[in-house]
Amino acid sequence: MKKDKKKLGQNILWKKMETLGFEDVTDFARAMNKKLGPTDSVSFETCRRAIYENKQNIRYNYLVIMMQNLDFTTDEIREELIKRGDKYLHKLIDDSKKGVVLNEQEAIILKGLRNQPELTPVVLTIISQKDKGKKEAKKEAVKKE
Repeated sequence: MKKDKKKLGQNILWKKMETLGFEDVTDFARAMNKKLGPTDSVSFETCRRAIYENKQNIRYNYLVIMMQNLDFTTDEIREELIKRGDKYLHKLIDDSKKGVVLNEQEAIILKGLRNQPELTPVVLTIISQKDKGKKEAKKEAVKKE
C-alpha cells in the first residue's frame, strides 16, 4: 500500500519544493542534479528521505545543497543546520557581498516590474498558466501511453 506523499511531506523542504512548482521529489532531484553535475549530485533517495520523510539524519552538506537549490536564504539554511545539531558548518554560511547576479534578460524584466508594478499580476498569471499547461500536457502524455 502506497503512502500518501502529501501527508508525509509536511516540512520546510516539501513546502518550498511545492512552492517552486516541482511536481514531486523526482522532478526536483532531476533538475537539481542536472545543474550540479555528477560529482556534486545528491541521490534521489537522500532527497526523498529529507523531503517526504523529514529525516533529521541527512548529511549537512547534502542538506545545504538541497536548500540552496530550493532557493532558501542563507539565514534559513543556517537556522536549519543549527536546529539539526550542526556545530561547525553553519558558521561558514554568510551572505554574499555581491548579492544576486542576474543575466541581462532577468535584469530587464526585474527593472520593468519595478518601474511598472501593475504588470506583476499579469506576469504571475502568465507563469501560472504556463505551469498549468505543462501539468496538463504531462497528464495527456500519460493518458496516451
